[in-house]
Amino acid sequence: MLPSPLAASCAAWLRALEARAGGRFILEAGAEFGSLNCWWGKRRPRPAPHEGVDFCDFQDFNSGTKRQIEPGCPVPAVADGQVVAVFEDFMAQTIIMTHQEHLDGRQLATLLAHVVPVPGLAPGQRCSPDVEVAAVAASRTTAPAHVHLSVLAAAPGFAWASLQGWPDLLQLHEQKELHFLEPPVPVEPWRAHLDLGGEQQ
Repeated sequence: MLPSPLAASCAAWLRALEARAGGRFILEAGAEFGSLNCWWGKRRPRPAPHEGVDFCDFQDFNSGTKRQIEPGCPVPAVADGQVVAVFEDFMAQTIIMTHQEHLDGRQLATLLAHVVPVPGLAPGQRCSPDVEVAAVAASRTTAPAHVHLSVLAAAPGFAWASLQGWPDLLQLHEQKELHFLEPPVPVEPWRAHLDLGGEQQ
C-alpha cells in the first residue's frame, strides 16, 4: 500500500484532471493496472501486464454522455516532486517525477505517458500539483488519445537520468530493479458504473 500522502495526491490528481476534462473518468475493460488486453480496437493481448491505468473515457458532468478526453487537455503534476526523466513513447512523450515518499525503503515516482510536456520542462525541474506539466497528446496510433499513469518504486540512488525510454523501464522491471505499483485512483469500471438510458456501453 502506498504511503497515505502520495495515495491522497493520486486521488486529488485524478479529480483535477477530471475538472480539466469535464467529466468523471470510468475505465473500459483493459485500461486498469495489470490488464492483459488492450481496451481499444480489437482488444488485442498486451505484450506484458499493463503497467498503470489509462484515462480516456469519462461521463460528461453536464450531459451525462460518454466522451473521450481531448488532445490538448492540460495535465497537472501528481504531487510535489522533481522531474527526473522525459523521453519518447509510442504515442508522444513520457514524464517521470520522483517524490519524497518511500515504500519499504524504495523511492517512489509517478509517470505520465502519452503527453506533450509544456515548453521548457526538463529533468531537474521541481513541480507541485497545481502546476500543469503537460497536455494530452493527439494519437498517432490506433489507440485513442489518453493519459497513462504509473507509480514506480526504485532503490535509493537509482539512476533515473539513465532511462532512455520504455524498453529500459520494462527491462529494469524484469530485473526487479524497478517496480510498477498499482496507482491508488478511485475509478470504477464503465459497465458497473453507468446506465445511460438503460443502454450499457
